Amino acid sequence: MRKTTVLLTAAAISLMAASCVKPDQQSAEHSRRRVNENYAHEMLESGNYRSMPSVSFPYSNESAPEITCITAYCKVDEFALRQIDADAMYGIDYYTSQVVGRVGTPVDIDFPDDMQNLFVEFSYDQDELYVVDEGSMSVIYYDEESGFFLDVDTVVDTENDTVAFCPEQPGEYIMINAPSFAEAMLGEYTVDRAGYDSEWERGNDTGDIMEIADISWAEDNAPVFNVSTPAQLAGVVWYTNVYTDIVEINLMNDIDLYGYDWAPMGCYGLNAASFNGTINGNGYSILNMTIDDDSNGSDVGFVGHSTDLTVYNINFLNANISGGEFTGIVGGEVYGTPMISNVCVTGTVSNSGWGEAGTILGRETNAQFEDCTVTVIVNGEPNQYFSNHQQHMAELVVDELFEVSISQDGICTRNRIPDSPEPLSWHIEVNGVCVLERNCVDELSFNLFEFRSPNPGDVYTVYIECHDGEYYVPCSNIAEITVE
Repeated sequence: MRKTTVLLTAAAISLMAASCVKPDQQSAEHSRRRVNENYAHEMLESGNYRSMPSVSFPYSNESAPEITCITAYCKVDEFALRQIDADAMYGIDYYTSQVVGRVGTPVDIDFPDDMQNLFVEFSYDQDELYVVDEGSMSVIYYDEESGFFLDVDTVVDTENDTVAFCPEQPGEYIMINAPSFAEAMLGEYTVDRAGYDSEWERGNDTGDIMEIADISWAEDNAPVFNVSTPAQLAGVVWYTNVYTDIVEINLMNDIDLYGYDWAPMGCYGLNAASFNGTINGNGYSILNMTIDDDSNGSDVGFVGHSTDLTVYNINFLNANISGGEFTGIVGGEVYGTPMISNVCVTGTVSNSGWGEAGTILGRETNAQFEDCTVTVIVNGEPNQYFSNHQQHMAELVVDELFEVSISQDGICTRNRIPDSPEPLSWHIEVNGVCVLERNCVDELSFNLFEFRSPNPGDVYTVYIECHDGEYYVPCSNIAEITVE
């Protein structure tokens, strides 16, 4: 059975309404076409293009396994055929790799400017399509210059498991599930994860999570999880690695993870979602958590990667965490301004002696810790600090290269020195909380009160930071005023 799928039919008409392709831009694209449309469509429908000389590019990737081979056909001699190239771009071009509805890897197709009527065929593995209907698959072209995705006349051959089209110009072509892509353009897309492996499962060490996870419970309760059992907590791990919701996790009692090979919530990259949300322990404990995940290279802890994390009133007792570049018991790599309050951790952390390992957090640059306690061995040594950054700053010997001063009317100034290090940044705190960090390479003075109106009793603290290879560290005196 063969079925033609033209993107601008059916649900994909909404793609046009979403301004992905404008009429004047379409006209400009038509003027550059290297395809005789009627001839091309007839050849695609009949499959007769397969009688032409061809060159194939086999492809295999566990994280994007749907496309197994890219084959190009054209009526040219062998020398010209060798000028055709097809490169898989999954994980290389981050933008196209994240297209909603993408099926398999984006493919960058290159061919000579004067080549006419080139036919390209994506061979796919039907068993890897899961919930994708073969008949709804199509191909789009990413116009890098305009930033638009353009429709491509596509034929799906379900007998031979191929999707074929004629590329009009070199560039990236992406096989998609057309309805899902069109829904995403309108902001209405929801993915059904039931019955197939997520990209997180394909591309990461999931430990014992998928054997014990109560996925139905997680989907029914999201995004607020009142967790009482290891199975429910494993369901939350699955959910937070597959969906991008901001979540709230509340422990309802102690949870003992003894005997389980656990996995982090939230990873950075194409194969998972970053964790964003709040964890409230209600005074309860996570016991005997073991994560051995150094194979993934980074982001290892109860939370692997996060840009918005609040954790409070919780204990992690007898944890054993082994990871790669960024490793900690509560969090591996955490950005933003994580708030960690009334957290107690005990156990061991190791990361093979490279990267950043910490007790509560591995890598962070602006975390706020309050009423926390640690009894943790990090890479074989007792460690009293809450994060690698905190330890680095405590052990740092500050070289005061610059002199900073603040007047009572809020004018902050610094001196200029020859061969000044770069980059440089102002670090500004109000009442002990960092409120601004900004480049100051070419800025010798500014008014503190212009970006934040002072209140009587406010304490402003200012110093200069430079990068020492790991973190931004102070490289000046610390200037401080109290607003009268």
